[in-house]
Amino acid sequence: MKLTTKKDVMDMKYYIQPDASYFGNAITDDKANSVIVYDMENQAMVTFMDNGQQKMAMKTRMPFDEAALQEMSKNDTNQEDVDITPLPSKTILGYNCKGYQITQEDGVSKFYITNETPVSFVGVFSSIEQMPKSGYNATIPFDENSMMMEMEYISNKRKRDNVHMICTNLEEKKFSINKADY
Repeated sequence: MKLTTKKDVMDMKYYIQPDASYFGNAITDDKANSVIVYDMENQAMVTFMDNGQQKMAMKTRMPFDEAALQEMSKNDTNQEDVDITPLPSKTILGYNCKGYQITQEDGVSKFYITNETPVSFVGVFSSIEQMPKSGYNATIPFDENSMMMEMEYISNKRKRDNVHMICTNLEEKKFSINKADY
């Protein structure tokens, strides 16, 4: 993914495995390599860092239980405050993507989603049933095969909150981390 904010343009790698309840991401840095693994099943986030001289791992609990899901749903925008408009479809990296614009008081989000890729971000939820059922989550047709290929958020309040992400490459590549090395 290419991530663009007011201050930066950076490449972000995601490591996604089909049918897995975990995924990882990394931002390219000249000083150190770090990969963050989000393990939804074990409700943990583990950061693996390597600066060339020292390797270190740090685990953080990430509660994703029923109470956390209820809190997420409670804080989710009310359906009345959200206007969801379909956007024209477009092709990203050869995949047909459906577009959605979500307009709310804070700003406008645009998403392009496909169900054609061999991997999915929705798989990070232990199951599709765990996704909040309120607000725009109930309206945008995510399922276990959904992959967000592009996202843009334009804030109505602060330009520094604007962000754009687009998938620039999707390839199968073996990657593993040996915990014993950290």
